[in-house]
Amino acid sequence: MLSLQDSLINENSVEQAEYFKELIAQKAVDTSLDNGKIAKIQYIGNETLRGLIVQKFFDAQTKGIELSLELDQSEFIIKHNLVDVVRIVGNLLDNAIDAAKSTPDKQVTCAFNSLHETKEISVRNSTNKKLDVNKMFELGASTKGSQRGFGLSNVQQLVDKQKNFFLDVDSKNDRVIITLTILEEE
Repeated sequence: MLSLQDSLINENSVEQAEYFKELIAQKAVDTSLDNGKIAKIQYIGNETLRGLIVQKFFDAQTKGIELSLELDQSEFIIKHNLVDVVRIVGNLLDNAIDAAKSTPDKQVTCAFNSLHETKEISVRNSTNKKLDVNKMFELGASTKGSQRGFGLSNVQQLVDKQKNFFLDVDSKNDRVIITLTILEEE
């Protein structure tokens, strides 16, 4: 907004001025990252991963889902295979947000844990569907109908191509937790 305002002042563009007025007139969405839900975002040491979490936070918010972040005070940094990690986490969060939409509590939690060179990223969401954990990563498997079910299959393919990636699924009653474990070597 500030750079747009600066360009308006310096360039005197009518189109930009109208766009700026429209933006200001829109009802403000609660965009605070410091309200406790993902306030610890600064401890994620990878800018790309941090940006993904912020994007998914706002995406969840627009869908009425509460996305919260669990992270200890130490810095969480992925040293290798960051692109694959971002693709996996993005897909897990997309699925979790989508599943949580149809539940009463509409909650998704993303947790980051480090122990030496072992990193864990867990995505937990509420659900109201019975899941078959043995089939959920198969191509085309979906609780949402036909022409779906590619995301978790892609996640499994990305995990399988890395010898140091492991995936664990825990599904009980009304929640699902999928954990990506990464063994990073120096």
